[in-house]
Amino acid sequence: MFRARITVIVTLAASISWAAGSELRAQERGITEALVTADPLDWAAWVHSNDDELILQGLTASDDTLSQGTAVLCSEWLSAPEEALPHLIPIAVGRDPDLAPMATSALWNIAKGWSLRDPNPERPGISGELLVELSAAASDETLRPDIRQALALSHALLVGPGESEED
Repeated sequence: MFRARITVIVTLAASISWAAGSELRAQERGITEALVTADPLDWAAWVHSNDDELILQGLTASDDTLSQGTAVLCSEWLSAPEEALPHLIPIAVGRDPDLAPMATSALWNIAKGWSLRDPNPERPGISGELLVELSAAASDETLRPDIRQALALSHALLVGPGESEED
């Protein structure tokens, strides 16, 4: 009977601690479920049903590869995906063999989407500093050639035909 009481107390304590953190874990669980399904339309639906800020925070979570990887996969589905670009460049030039190609692919997809938008002379969201950073990353000889090429192509799409970085 004493063992039964201890078991009940331990179970209740575990349940209470789980419930206290469940709200925080719900966001993590949601973003992890988006990764597990491996369907980009599910990622898009998840991103559109949540706040973009969660994805942008995930991009800076360098101590949590799962969260950062999920955020990279979801970044192109943000309502303003160009906001993810400053966070994706450091990941793309990083040394993580999984995250670097994923971030490069996300950059490329965002740049393709950006280039297909209606031309806007102000190009909000794409700063000259960002273009310079992307150009420098594309010129980094220490990166894998495929990543360098994708970064260079992304840069060209973001600059646009006949434009320069100073425009």
